[in-house]
Amino acid sequence: MTLPTPLSRPLNKTLLATTIAATIAATLAGHAAATESFNGKTMAMSGAGVANAHYSHGVILNPANAVRYHETDDFNLNLNVGAVGSDEDDLIDNADQLANQLDALGNLTTATDTAELAAINTTLENLKQAQANLVAGANITVGIPSKQVAAVFFVNVIGGIEAATLIAQSDIDQIDQLIQDIDNSNPNPGLDVDDLSSRVSATGLMMREIGISFGKEVDFRGQPIAVGITPKHQRVETIVYSETIANIDSDNFDADQFTVDDSHVNLDLGVSTHWERLFAGLSITNLISHDFATVDPSRSVTIEPQATAGVGYFTGWGNVAFDLDLNPIQYLGSGDDVQFAKLGAEVNIYRTVQLRVGYRHDLEDTLDDTLSLGFGLSPFDVVNLDIAAMKGGSDTLGVALQLGLSF
Repeated sequence: MTLPTPLSRPLNKTLLATTIAATIAATLAGHAAATESFNGKTMAMSGAGVANAHYSHGVILNPANAVRYHETDDFNLNLNVGAVGSDEDDLIDNADQLANQLDALGNLTTATDTAELAAINTTLENLKQAQANLVAGANITVGIPSKQVAAVFFVNVIGGIEAATLIAQSDIDQIDQLIQDIDNSNPNPGLDVDDLSSRVSATGLMMREIGISFGKEVDFRGQPIAVGITPKHQRVETIVYSETIANIDSDNFDADQFTVDDSHVNLDLGVSTHWERLFAGLSITNLISHDFATVDPSRSVTIEPQATAGVGYFTGWGNVAFDLDLNPIQYLGSGDDVQFAKLGAEVNIYRTVQLRVGYRHDLEDTLDDTLSLGFGLSPFDVVNLDIAAMKGGSDTLGVALQLGLSF
Protein backbone atom coordinates (compact mmCIF):
# COMPACT_ATOMS: atom_id res chain seq x y z
CA MET A 1 0.00 0.00 0.00
CA THR A 2 0.99 3.63 -0.22
CA LEU A 3 0.83 5.65 2.94
CA PRO A 4 -1.88 8.28 3.22
CA THR A 5 0.83 10.95 3.45
CA PRO A 6 4.65 10.80 2.95
CA LEU A 7 6.94 9.14 5.55
CA SER A 8 9.81 10.67 6.10
CA ARG A 9 49.58 -18.73 28.74
CA PRO A 10 50.01 -16.28 30.93
CA LEU A 11 50.45 -12.88 29.47
CA ASN A 12 51.82 -9.73 31.01
CA LYS A 13 49.17 -8.60 33.48
CA THR A 14 48.56 -5.37 31.59
CA LEU A 15 46.61 -7.50 29.11
CA LEU A 16 43.99 -8.23 31.75
CA ALA A 17 41.89 -5.12 31.29
CA THR A 18 42.50 -5.06 27.55
CA THR A 19 41.20 -8.58 27.22
CA ILE A 20 38.18 -7.93 29.41
CA ALA A 21 37.39 -4.91 27.26
CA ALA A 22 37.82 -7.07 24.17
CA THR A 23 35.54 -9.63 25.76
CA ILE A 24 32.86 -6.98 26.00
CA ALA A 25 33.50 -4.79 23.00
CA ALA A 26 35.33 -6.59 20.23
CA THR A 27 33.34 -9.82 20.17
CA LEU A 28 29.81 -9.06 19.17
CA ALA A 29 27.76 -11.76 20.70
CA GLY A 30 23.80 -12.75 23.02
CA HIS A 31 20.25 -13.41 22.23
CA ALA A 32 19.66 -9.80 21.46
CA ALA A 33 18.23 -10.12 18.01
CA ALA A 34 14.70 -9.38 19.10
CA THR A 35 15.47 -7.01 21.93
CA GLU A 36 17.63 -4.21 20.54
CA SER A 37 17.23 -2.10 17.41
CA PHE A 38 20.49 -0.80 16.00
CA ASN A 39 19.00 1.70 13.65
CA GLY A 40 19.26 5.46 13.84
CA LYS A 41 15.50 5.85 13.46
CA THR A 42 14.23 2.86 15.41
CA MET A 43 16.51 3.22 18.43
CA ALA A 44 15.49 6.88 18.75
CA MET A 45 11.90 5.66 19.17
CA SER A 46 13.02 2.95 21.63
CA GLY A 47 12.33 0.17 19.14
CA ALA A 48 8.66 0.96 18.55
CA GLY A 49 7.24 0.64 15.04
CA VAL A 50 5.64 -2.77 14.52
CA ALA A 51 2.46 -1.16 13.17
CA ASN A 52 3.68 1.62 10.89
CA ALA A 53 7.46 1.89 10.55
CA HIS A 54 8.70 2.87 7.09
CA TYR A 55 9.72 0.02 4.80
CA SER A 56 13.32 1.25 4.71
CA HIS A 57 13.89 0.08 8.27
CA GLY A 58 10.62 -1.38 9.54
CA VAL A 59 10.84 -4.95 8.17
CA ILE A 60 13.23 -5.93 10.96
CA LEU A 61 10.34 -5.22 13.34
CA ASN A 62 7.55 -6.58 11.15
CA PRO A 63 7.83 -7.94 7.59
CA ALA A 64 4.39 -6.49 6.83
CA ASN A 65 6.04 -3.07 6.99
CA ALA A 66 7.46 -3.81 3.53
CA VAL A 67 4.29 -2.21 2.17
CA ARG A 68 4.71 1.01 4.20
CA TYR A 69 6.19 3.16 1.46
CA HIS A 70 5.25 6.38 -0.29
CA GLU A 71 3.98 6.16 -3.84
CA THR A 72 7.01 8.09 -5.12
CA ASP A 73 9.47 5.60 -3.57
CA ASP A 74 11.30 3.32 -6.02
CA PHE A 75 14.44 2.19 -4.19
CA ASN A 76 16.08 2.50 -0.79
CA LEU A 77 19.50 1.58 0.56
CA ASN A 78 20.31 1.86 4.28
CA LEU A 79 23.36 1.16 6.40
CA ASN A 80 22.92 0.95 10.17
CA VAL A 81 25.30 0.43 13.07
CA GLY A 82 24.92 0.77 16.82
CA ALA A 83 25.75 -0.51 20.28
CA VAL A 84 24.31 -0.55 23.80
CA GLY A 85 26.50 -1.24 26.81
CA SER A 86 26.40 -1.22 30.59
CA ASP A 87 29.19 -1.28 33.17
CA GLU A 88 27.40 -0.39 36.38
CA ASP A 89 29.97 -2.17 38.56
CA ASP A 90 32.97 -0.41 36.94
CA LEU A 91 34.32 -3.78 35.91
CA ILE A 92 36.61 -2.41 33.22
CA ASP A 93 38.06 0.42 35.35
CA ASN A 94 38.70 -1.89 38.30
CA ALA A 95 40.13 -4.59 36.05
CA ASP A 96 42.50 -2.02 34.56
CA GLN A 97 43.56 -0.97 38.04
CA LEU A 98 44.13 -4.59 39.11
CA ALA A 99 46.16 -5.26 35.97
CA ASN A 100 48.44 -2.32 36.73
CA GLN A 101 48.82 -3.38 40.36
CA LEU A 102 49.75 -6.97 39.53
CA ASP A 103 52.06 -5.94 36.71
CA ALA A 104 53.93 -3.46 38.92
CA LEU A 105 54.53 -5.97 41.73
CA GLY A 106 54.99 -9.30 40.01
CA ASN A 107 55.15 -12.00 42.69
CA LEU A 108 53.85 -10.99 46.12
CA THR A 109 56.49 -11.56 48.80
CA THR A 110 57.49 -10.35 52.26
CA ALA A 111 59.41 -7.60 50.49
CA THR A 112 56.19 -6.15 49.07
CA ASP A 113 54.86 -2.97 50.62
CA THR A 114 51.79 -3.81 52.70
CA ALA A 115 49.97 -0.72 51.42
CA GLU A 116 50.29 -2.05 47.89
CA LEU A 117 49.03 -5.46 49.00
CA ALA A 118 46.07 -3.84 50.75
CA ALA A 119 45.32 -1.89 47.55
CA ILE A 120 45.20 -5.14 45.57
CA ASN A 121 42.72 -6.61 48.03
CA THR A 122 40.58 -3.47 47.84
CA THR A 123 40.44 -3.82 44.06
CA LEU A 124 39.58 -7.50 44.33
CA GLU A 125 36.75 -6.63 46.72
CA ASN A 126 35.47 -4.02 44.25
CA LEU A 127 35.47 -6.63 41.51
CA LYS A 128 33.34 -9.10 43.44
CA GLN A 129 30.25 -10.04 41.43
CA ALA A 130 31.00 -7.30 38.91
CA GLN A 131 29.25 -7.55 35.56
CA ALA A 132 29.34 -5.69 32.28
CA ASN A 133 27.62 -6.29 28.97
CA LEU A 134 27.55 -5.03 25.44
CA VAL A 135 24.99 -5.57 22.69
CA ALA A 136 25.94 -4.37 19.23
CA GLY A 137 24.75 -4.72 15.69
CA ALA A 138 25.00 -3.63 12.10
CA ASN A 139 22.82 -4.21 9.07
CA ILE A 140 22.31 -3.20 5.50
CA THR A 141 18.91 -3.15 3.79
CA VAL A 142 17.91 -2.79 0.16
CA GLY A 143 14.24 -2.08 -0.44
CA ILE A 144 12.23 -2.25 -3.65
CA PRO A 145 8.60 -1.10 -3.29
CA SER A 146 5.97 -2.73 -5.49
CA LYS A 147 2.19 -2.91 -5.54
CA GLN A 148 2.46 -6.56 -6.52
CA VAL A 149 4.91 -7.79 -3.87
CA ALA A 150 7.22 -5.37 -2.07
CA ALA A 151 10.62 -6.77 -1.12
CA VAL A 152 13.42 -5.74 1.25
CA PHE A 153 16.69 -7.66 1.29
CA PHE A 154 18.84 -7.42 4.40
CA VAL A 155 22.05 -8.62 5.99
CA ASN A 156 22.02 -8.36 9.76
CA VAL A 157 24.72 -8.98 12.36
CA ILE A 158 23.63 -8.62 15.95
CA GLY A 159 24.48 -9.98 19.32
CA GLY A 160 25.89 -9.32 22.71
CA ILE A 161 28.08 -10.63 25.43
CA GLU A 162 27.96 -10.56 29.20
CA ALA A 163 31.22 -10.58 31.17
CA ALA A 164 31.56 -11.21 34.87
CA THR A 165 34.31 -11.58 37.46
CA LEU A 166 34.43 -14.52 39.85
CA ILE A 167 36.65 -13.30 42.68
CA ALA A 168 37.91 -16.07 44.98
CA GLN A 169 37.82 -15.24 48.68
CA SER A 170 40.90 -17.45 49.07
CA ASP A 171 42.94 -14.96 47.03
CA ILE A 172 41.93 -12.14 49.35
CA ASP A 173 42.60 -14.30 52.43
CA GLN A 174 46.09 -15.25 51.23
CA ILE A 175 47.01 -11.63 50.64
CA ASP A 176 45.57 -10.66 54.04
CA GLN A 177 47.70 -13.38 55.63
CA LEU A 178 50.78 -12.09 53.85
CA ILE A 179 50.09 -8.58 55.16
CA GLN A 180 49.78 -9.90 58.72
CA ASP A 181 52.98 -11.93 58.43
CA ILE A 182 54.89 -8.92 57.13
CA ASP A 183 53.58 -6.76 59.98
CA ASN A 184 54.55 -9.43 62.54
CA SER A 185 57.87 -10.32 60.84
CA ASN A 186 56.68 -13.90 60.35
CA PRO A 187 58.07 -16.07 57.56
CA ASN A 188 55.83 -16.38 54.52
CA PRO A 189 56.62 -17.96 51.12
CA GLY A 190 54.65 -15.25 49.39
CA LEU A 191 52.26 -15.70 46.48
CA ASP A 192 52.85 -16.22 42.79
CA VAL A 193 50.20 -14.12 41.02
CA ASP A 194 49.86 -16.91 38.46
CA ASP A 195 48.38 -19.00 41.26
CA LEU A 196 45.51 -16.60 41.92
CA SER A 197 42.26 -18.44 41.30
CA SER A 198 39.97 -15.45 40.64
CA ARG A 199 38.48 -15.64 37.16
CA VAL A 200 36.82 -13.71 34.37
CA SER A 201 33.96 -15.38 32.52
CA ALA A 202 31.89 -14.42 29.49
CA THR A 203 28.75 -15.85 27.92
CA GLY A 204 26.99 -14.84 24.76
CA LEU A 205 26.50 -15.38 21.07
CA MET A 206 26.78 -13.70 17.69
CA MET A 207 24.04 -14.06 15.10
CA ARG A 208 24.45 -13.35 11.41
CA GLU A 209 21.27 -13.21 9.36
CA ILE A 210 20.63 -13.01 5.64
CA GLY A 211 17.03 -12.72 4.55
CA ILE A 212 14.44 -11.08 2.38
CA SER A 213 11.12 -9.67 3.53
CA PHE A 214 8.09 -9.89 1.26
CA GLY A 215 4.98 -7.83 1.86
CA LYS A 216 1.66 -7.41 0.11
CA GLU A 217 -1.53 -5.59 0.98
CA VAL A 218 -4.85 -7.30 0.27
CA ASP A 219 -8.43 -6.19 0.67
CA PHE A 220 -10.51 -8.18 3.14
CA ARG A 221 -14.12 -7.09 3.11
CA GLY A 222 -13.11 -3.52 2.51
CA GLN A 223 -10.36 -3.53 5.13
CA PRO A 224 -6.73 -3.24 3.90
CA ILE A 225 -4.61 -6.02 5.42
CA ALA A 226 -0.86 -6.09 4.93
CA VAL A 227 0.83 -9.47 5.29
CA GLY A 228 4.52 -10.14 5.37
CA ILE A 229 6.98 -13.01 5.62
CA THR A 230 10.74 -13.07 6.06
CA PRO A 231 12.60 -16.29 5.32
CA LYS A 232 16.13 -15.99 6.64
CA HIS A 233 19.28 -17.96 7.25
CA GLN A 234 20.88 -17.60 10.68
CA ARG A 235 24.42 -18.50 11.62
CA VAL A 236 24.99 -18.47 15.37
CA GLU A 237 28.26 -18.65 17.28
CA THR A 238 27.98 -19.23 21.01
CA ILE A 239 30.73 -18.54 23.51
CA VAL A 240 31.34 -19.68 27.06
CA TYR A 241 34.71 -18.38 28.24
CA SER A 242 36.37 -18.66 31.63
CA GLU A 243 39.98 -18.06 32.63
CA THR A 244 41.97 -16.97 35.66
CA ILE A 245 42.91 -13.30 35.79
CA ALA A 246 46.59 -14.20 35.44
CA ASN A 247 46.15 -16.48 32.45
CA ILE A 248 43.84 -14.53 30.16
CA ASP A 249 45.07 -14.63 26.58
CA SER A 250 43.19 -12.43 24.15
CA ASP A 251 44.56 -14.45 21.21
CA ASN A 252 42.66 -17.49 22.49
CA PHE A 253 39.41 -15.72 23.24
CA ASP A 254 37.67 -17.04 20.14
CA ALA A 255 39.48 -20.37 20.12
CA ASP A 256 37.61 -23.58 19.45
CA GLN A 257 37.66 -24.62 23.09
CA PHE A 258 35.40 -21.67 23.94
CA THR A 259 33.11 -21.35 20.91
CA VAL A 260 30.58 -23.42 18.99
CA ASP A 261 28.87 -22.33 15.77
CA ASP A 262 25.78 -23.65 14.02
CA SER A 263 23.32 -22.54 11.36
CA HIS A 264 19.55 -22.55 11.17
CA VAL A 265 16.73 -21.45 8.86
CA ASN A 266 14.03 -19.29 10.42
CA LEU A 267 10.97 -17.19 9.62
CA ASP A 268 9.44 -13.89 10.68
CA LEU A 269 5.72 -13.33 10.10
CA GLY A 270 3.64 -10.20 10.38
CA VAL A 271 0.32 -8.53 9.65
CA SER A 272 -0.91 -4.96 9.92
CA THR A 273 -3.86 -2.82 8.99
CA HIS A 274 -4.98 0.77 9.21
CA TRP A 275 -8.05 2.96 9.52
CA GLU A 276 -7.21 6.32 7.99
CA ARG A 277 -4.26 7.41 10.14
CA LEU A 278 -4.53 4.76 12.86
CA PHE A 279 -2.40 1.64 12.39
CA ALA A 280 -2.23 -1.72 14.17
CA GLY A 281 0.20 -4.58 13.67
CA LEU A 282 1.37 -7.94 14.99
CA SER A 283 4.68 -9.66 14.31
CA ILE A 284 6.28 -12.95 15.30
CA THR A 285 10.04 -13.01 14.92
CA ASN A 286 12.12 -16.20 14.92
CA LEU A 287 9.05 -18.39 14.51
CA ILE A 288 11.08 -21.61 14.68
CA SER A 289 12.64 -22.10 18.11
CA HIS A 290 16.11 -23.61 18.16
CA ASP A 291 18.64 -24.53 20.84
CA PHE A 292 22.27 -23.78 20.10
CA ALA A 293 24.90 -25.81 21.93
CA THR A 294 27.81 -24.29 23.83
CA VAL A 295 31.14 -25.76 24.89
CA ASP A 296 29.52 -26.41 28.26
CA PRO A 297 27.34 -29.53 27.80
CA SER A 298 25.05 -28.38 30.61
CA ARG A 299 24.25 -25.08 28.90
CA SER A 300 22.60 -24.04 25.68
CA VAL A 301 21.36 -20.79 24.18
CA THR A 302 17.84 -20.65 22.77
CA ILE A 303 16.61 -18.53 19.90
CA GLU A 304 12.88 -18.48 20.55
CA PRO A 305 9.80 -16.87 19.00
CA GLN A 306 8.73 -13.46 20.16
CA ALA A 307 5.32 -11.96 19.45
CA THR A 308 4.95 -8.18 19.50
CA ALA A 309 1.78 -6.13 19.03
CA GLY A 310 1.84 -2.49 18.10
CA VAL A 311 -0.34 0.51 17.35
CA GLY A 312 0.60 3.75 15.66
CA TYR A 313 -0.85 7.06 14.59
CA PHE A 314 0.49 8.80 11.51
CA THR A 315 0.06 12.40 10.37
CA GLY A 316 1.82 14.66 7.92
CA TRP A 317 3.89 16.20 10.71
CA GLY A 318 4.98 12.99 12.40
CA ASN A 319 3.87 9.81 14.06
CA VAL A 320 3.48 8.04 17.40
CA ALA A 321 4.02 4.31 17.99
CA PHE A 322 3.52 1.93 20.91
CA ASP A 323 4.72 -1.68 20.93
CA LEU A 324 4.27 -4.41 23.52
CA ASP A 325 6.13 -7.72 23.60
CA LEU A 326 3.56 -10.43 24.26
CA ASN A 327 6.02 -12.95 25.72
CA PRO A 328 9.44 -12.84 27.42
CA ILE A 329 12.64 -14.14 25.82
CA GLN A 330 16.20 -14.78 27.00
CA TYR A 331 18.60 -11.85 27.04
CA LEU A 332 22.25 -12.35 26.10
CA GLY A 333 21.90 -16.08 26.45
CA SER A 334 22.10 -15.55 30.21
CA GLY A 335 18.81 -17.21 31.14
CA ASP A 336 17.35 -13.89 32.33
CA ASP A 337 14.13 -12.89 30.58
CA VAL A 338 13.21 -9.54 29.09
CA GLN A 339 9.84 -8.29 27.83
CA PHE A 340 9.50 -4.70 26.68
CA ALA A 341 6.86 -2.03 26.39
CA LYS A 342 8.07 0.67 23.98
CA LEU A 343 6.75 4.12 23.18
CA GLY A 344 8.15 6.41 20.51
CA ALA A 345 7.28 9.64 18.74
CA GLU A 346 8.61 11.56 15.76
CA VAL A 347 8.11 15.12 14.57
CA ASN A 348 8.88 15.73 10.90
CA ILE A 349 9.69 19.37 10.08
CA TYR A 350 9.18 20.19 6.41
CA ARG A 351 10.09 16.59 5.54
CA THR A 352 13.71 17.61 6.07
CA VAL A 353 14.41 17.56 9.81
CA GLN A 354 13.16 14.84 12.15
CA LEU A 355 13.15 14.92 15.94
CA ARG A 356 12.48 11.67 17.81
CA VAL A 357 12.03 10.52 21.38
CA GLY A 358 11.29 7.16 22.97
CA TYR A 359 10.87 5.34 26.26
CA ARG A 360 11.28 1.63 27.01
CA HIS A 361 10.29 -0.42 30.08
CA ASP A 362 11.20 -4.04 30.79
CA LEU A 363 8.20 -5.84 32.26
CA GLU A 364 10.53 -8.51 33.68
CA ASP A 365 12.68 -5.89 35.47
CA THR A 366 15.85 -7.51 34.13
CA LEU A 367 16.96 -4.26 32.47
CA ASP A 368 16.43 -0.70 33.65
CA ASP A 369 14.11 1.71 31.85
CA THR A 370 15.71 3.69 29.05
CA LEU A 371 15.06 7.05 27.40
CA SER A 372 16.11 7.65 23.81
CA LEU A 373 16.51 10.73 21.65
CA GLY A 374 17.24 11.11 17.97
CA PHE A 375 17.84 13.58 15.19
CA GLY A 376 17.49 13.12 11.45
CA LEU A 377 18.24 15.01 8.26
CA SER A 378 16.64 14.00 4.95
CA PRO A 379 17.08 16.79 2.37
CA PHE A 380 14.97 16.30 -0.76
CA ASP A 381 13.98 12.80 0.47
CA VAL A 382 17.07 11.52 -1.34
CA VAL A 383 19.68 11.05 1.37
CA ASN A 384 19.21 10.70 5.10
CA LEU A 385 21.39 10.76 8.17
CA ASP A 386 19.83 9.64 11.46
CA ILE A 387 21.53 9.56 14.84
CA ALA A 388 20.12 8.14 18.06
CA ALA A 389 21.28 7.98 21.68
CA MET A 390 19.88 5.95 24.55
CA LYS A 391 20.39 6.35 28.31
CA GLY A 392 19.23 4.18 31.17
CA GLY A 393 20.04 3.16 34.70
CA SER A 394 23.03 0.98 35.61
CA ASP A 395 25.22 3.26 33.48
CA THR A 396 23.52 1.96 30.33
CA LEU A 397 24.40 3.94 27.20
CA GLY A 398 23.59 3.33 23.55
CA VAL A 399 24.15 4.95 20.18
CA ALA A 400 23.04 4.18 16.62
CA LEU A 401 23.63 5.67 13.20
CA GLN A 402 21.83 5.29 9.88
CA LEU A 403 22.97 6.43 6.44
CA GLY A 404 20.44 6.07 3.67
CA LEU A 405 19.79 6.73 0.00
CA SER A 406 16.34 6.83 -1.58
CA PHE A 407 14.89 7.61 -4.99
